[in-house]
Amino acid sequence: MAPVSLDAAAARTTVPIEKLPARVRRIVERCRAGQTLCLGHRVREIGPPLCWFEPSGRPTRHRSALDAIASGHLVPSADGLFGRGTAQTWRVGEGERGTETGVPGGSSAAAAE
Repeated sequence: MAPVSLDAAAARTTVPIEKLPARVRRIVERCRAGQTLCLGHRVREIGPPLCWFEPSGRPTRHRSALDAIASGHLVPSADGLFGRGTAQTWRVGEGERGTETGVPGGSSAAAAE
């Protein structure tokens, strides 16, 4: 899945969850289970932005986070300084929350990873 700008991700159609790579599906499932995906910048290090979940504090990879945003399953919170494309936190969209993992028949083990 090619990286997409955050503004373009907000306007993109949703990719079916079963077609997402497992690394991206896990991010969407964690958000469906109540986590929030956070993006932050490094202050004293060179490298990609930091990505983690709140309230757990668990880190995730930057590329996977961007792919999850681009999938269309996550929507930006209203916390960007310059609009939707600069959002610092992302959550599941309306109607996305379902079972514990967000996938009918899914197990809680996937959400706990």
